[in-house]
Amino acid sequence: MTELYWITRLDGLQGFFFVLFLISVGIALFSFIAWYGDEFDRNRHWKIFKITFSIAFISALGLIFVPSTKDALIIYGVGGTVEYLRDNPTAQQLPDKCVEALDKFVDEYLGTE
Repeated sequence: MTELYWITRLDGLQGFFFVLFLISVGIALFSFIAWYGDEFDRNRHWKIFKITFSIAFISALGLIFVPSTKDALIIYGVGGTVEYLRDNPTAQQLPDKCVEALDKFVDEYLGTE
């Protein structure tokens, strides 16, 4: 049950990465512009730019690789179901039985008309 709780928190984590990305890109742009225009304090602006650009890069990776809650629930639910169907021999015979039952039903239905 704890897995479902953590899956529901993924949207919040994506929101955090998005806000962090926007703030760090804004500060990186400001420090780059300041670095370009300020001759006296270039080292400080360049250091701020490198740090905030690194934060923006890491948060962009977080945005890319952290799935949304909906995607994670699909991965968790459908992935488990597919694994179960692959490993269960009875479930593997089910499609053939369904086709045979449907064929028999259609034959009986058409034969009664």
